[in-house]
Amino acid sequence: ALGVGMKPYLTFESGGARFAVEAIKVHATVPRRAIEQNSLTSGSCLGSIVHHGRRIPVLNSNDVIGLGSHKDLTTSEIVVLRFPEGRTVGLAVEVIKRISMLDEACETLASASIRSATRFIRATFSNEDAVQSYLIDIAEMHGDTELLNMANLSEIDAPKPSLKRSQGGAPMPDDVVEEAKRYLVVRFGERLALPLTQVVRILAPPESFTPIVAGGMGLTGYCSIDGVSTPLFLAEDLLGSGGGKTRHTSRVVLAGPPDARFGLVVDEVESIETSSWRKDAASPSQFKSGLVDLKSSNGSRVLEWADLDRLGARLTERSLELTG
Repeated sequence: ALGVGMKPYLTFESGGARFAVEAIKVHATVPRRAIEQNSLTSGSCLGSIVHHGRRIPVLNSNDVIGLGSHKDLTTSEIVVLRFPEGRTVGLAVEVIKRISMLDEACETLASASIRSATRFIRATFSNEDAVQSYLIDIAEMHGDTELLNMANLSEIDAPKPSLKRSQGGAPMPDDVVEEAKRYLVVRFGERLALPLTQVVRILAPPESFTPIVAGGMGLTGYCSIDGVSTPLFLAEDLLGSGGGKTRHTSRVVLAGPPDARFGLVVDEVESIETSSWRKDAASPSQFKSGLVDLKSSNGSRVLEWADLDRLGARLTERSLELTG
């Protein structure tokens, strides 16, 4: 469902600078917490955290990247980056912002001045809020000896037996499958997991939109996104207990192909997490698609998940019916 040249990026801010990294290169995001100072604490390394039972070294993002002012990040939010052979490195940041779709055609190659200051920035990008983001070059990070040595100090997941073979000696149902895919966890009274590859963009609620009378199925109205009239659905009405309304923390999860975009309004976007297994719903007619086991910051948790492509096909079809 992604446009040509469009890729999802996770953006974060630290030291007065905004950075962006390809979402597919992010292993996890960790809510604000104190970083344990230990034998790893030295120079740009603040120490380590234990995430899902594995130890991950955490570095000061501004010190490593070489841009932004120096900040005390001993208590911070953490972006955990993937490194080769299942290794990981955490970047301590002030605040994790959001996931946005960036058009690679709109990137500007980093200036000679920036490249002389850091080789970890490949380009810059200014989105709709006119704030410049510095795009991190993960390939350069993977080729850096010091960062690779730091990544080698991280622990990797121990291999697990296939869920399909057995659990406690009993065969697992055929509708349970192992997977290691990224999901976006959102909240709207309850929590729901959405496949990250199906998320086009995450936006603040529009300042103005055209409401619809008796829309049904959570349809609250239409707004203009990228010049296209786009239906907005309240997740709590559509997928929860009803009674949903937009709040100051609300976000619009944009999904669907270019000719059938739709927005799902949620209370909050919480995190990016990796799944261990997925169980699909027996009935394909349900809005929710089944269960998924996620490695969250507080350990493994099972959430319901929704296939945004299938959901969008039904919602946009219904919205056309409502408007004739």
